[in-house]
Amino acid sequence: MGFNLGYIINKFLPVQVTGNKLKDAVVMHNGSTSSGVGTAIQLDGEGSLLLAVKGSFTAELLVSGQGPDGSWHSLSARKMDDGQVLRKLVSVGLYDVDVRGLSAVRVYISSISSGSVSVYGRVHAIEPYPIDNQYLLKRLTDGEIRFSTREHIYQGSTLSTGQRKITSNTSASQLGTSTTVYKSITIKANESNQGNVVVGGGSSLTNSTGFTLPPGSSTTIIGDFSPSKIWLNAEVVNDGITWMGVL
Repeated sequence: MGFNLGYIINKFLPVQVTGNKLKDAVVMHNGSTSSGVGTAIQLDGEGSLLLAVKGSFTAELLVSGQGPDGSWHSLSARKMDDGQVLRKLVSVGLYDVDVRGLSAVRVYISSISSGSVSVYGRVHAIEPYPIDNQYLLKRLTDGEIRFSTREHIYQGSTLSTGQRKITSNTSASQLGTSTTVYKSITIKANESNQGNVVVGGGSSLTNSTGFTLPPGSSTTIIGDFSPSKIWLNAEVVNDGITWMGVL
């Protein structure tokens, strides 16, 4: 089975959010020369944050979001010129950050040894876009797969489940060798994991790229995928996942 492009375009959209479609840019750091959190952006249902990092500096910047528990949690950012998914920002450029469900977002300068850095942020709603199978796989590898359905078009009658222990953090491994195609596959990182698990669409996946699953978190991949097409990596050897597929 393969993707029916017209069917997917008509039935699937990236998650829609409420709130302002586009907000004015916020100066989060203005020529900062020392570590600090800078100015946070308060969110009102927006789904994406665009960051512009400028200056000449040697520094590390960390993006974090305020979750429903009121605590700040680290976020990954995708560098827009090459698609890298990063936890630490060390160079100028444009970055895209998923902020859905968060109440605020900020950029913390964790260290700076020279120069000065400025950061500008703008939040906006996520707009629909068409996809095809090749693009979906690339987005999965880049850590950007996010979907919701307008209607429950994938209804299955059979569930398959499995578990995987990730025995290497230097090379990726498949979710499974099965080529059975599922309508959806849900992957959950074990709550007892000592680090993040990473999900992606190819053998080149590393433990610092792809879609990150912290301990206890999960993601659902919707579409015609088999376990052999989904790849895993982990920060800590012998961390694991459980998965469930709908046939």
